[in-house]
Amino acid sequence: MSKQVNYGDNLFFLQDMVRVLKNGLTLDIDSAYFLDKVVEDLLFIDTALSKIFAKLKENTHLIERNEYLRSLMLAKSGFSDLLEDLAESKIGRDFNLELFLEKFRKIITQHRQDINEIQDLLSTEEDSIHTGEVVSGEEIAFLLQDEIHDD
Repeated sequence: MSKQVNYGDNLFFLQDMVRVLKNGLTLDIDSAYFLDKVVEDLLFIDTALSKIFAKLKENTHLIERNEYLRSLMLAKSGFSDLLEDLAESKIGRDFNLELFLEKFRKIITQHRQDINEIQDLLSTEEDSIHTGEVVSGEEIAFLLQDEIHDD
């Protein structure tokens, strides 16, 4: 029996983690205490967002899928922005992250590609909704013709 995934709550939690990290890294905190935890959290968020994206891509019949994809796109964007701020030393200046910069840049690139893919998925689904079969006025008149004659 498969377990139901709570995409909305999971994405909210990840977005909150990104917000807390970004706010925390603007503080003058001691990297000796927090460097390992910050890097661990960043790598965790990367993995979690990637897993959620993979699940949403494969589950095309999920109710509210488009809403989850939009939330995921926002989460990936916020996370990429956080990593860019770190890579450009806009935040976390006291953290020695040089060993991780190449990894962070690869993560940023992957999430930016995923955001483009999500936008394509959303536009494709919206196009298919708008190009669905529509009953013309003539068809409606023809279908209602029998009802009118039955009266």
